[in-house]
Amino acid sequence: MPSSPSPQQGLRNPGSQPALRQRNQDRIIQVLVHHGAVTQAQLARMTGLSTATVSNIIRGMVARGIASTSPTTSSGRRALSVSLNAGDTAAVGIGIGRRHVRVVLAGRGYHVLQEEWTALPARHSADVGLNVAVELFDKVLAQAGPGRGSVLGAGVGVPGPIDRRTGTVVGGASLPEWVGINILQQLEDRLGIPVHLHNDANLGTLAQVTGGSFGAATDLTFVKVGTGIGAGLIINGRLYYGNVG
Repeated sequence: MPSSPSPQQGLRNPGSQPALRQRNQDRIIQVLVHHGAVTQAQLARMTGLSTATVSNIIRGMVARGIASTSPTTSSGRRALSVSLNAGDTAAVGIGIGRRHVRVVLAGRGYHVLQEEWTALPARHSADVGLNVAVELFDKVLAQAGPGRGSVLGAGVGVPGPIDRRTGTVVGGASLPEWVGINILQQLEDRLGIPVHLHNDANLGTLAQVTGGSFGAATDLTFVKVGTGIGAGLIINGRLYYGNVG
């Protein structure tokens, strides 16, 4: 009998049960971040997930210390209110450039808890850059205090096109030494948490409509000018990826 996929294998296989569960948890966390404490029934309505799915995911989040529940009433009926443990949960941002790696640890409300930056040599290999990213990740966690189990996930920005089907850097990147490297797989294995990988311009675009000055925008163009030039598009309220990213 074939062995069951590990959590990390599931995250890399977008059609697997672990990947689906992770996406559903991400939807729930997004609602809790933006709306605060809500009931499980409200979470089901706001995410479009079934009440059973929401209940199972919340049970796992509570067991991991990510969320808390408390009895409440809704429309005169008994209900269960759900909230994120603000002091115990965080997310990590990893920015990889041609000559640097930056790691930021943030809590709820996008409040930066800790940040570290390290210069890298020109034309560094992916292995060198990823090793530094992991070192900085461990450093910010040690400085800020939350345990690894409290980190919801990591968002990683890379200066180049990413094949979203595989998490692999493709031709045209500002880091030609990274082309063909599956960053998503390597970082998930090394960090042991869910990783979301994007082109850096796409992440800049999302930042503008999430925590920036254009939260009400449904159509937006973001241009990033650095060593290279990149751009991201929001069309009809959603990030546009193109064919494969």
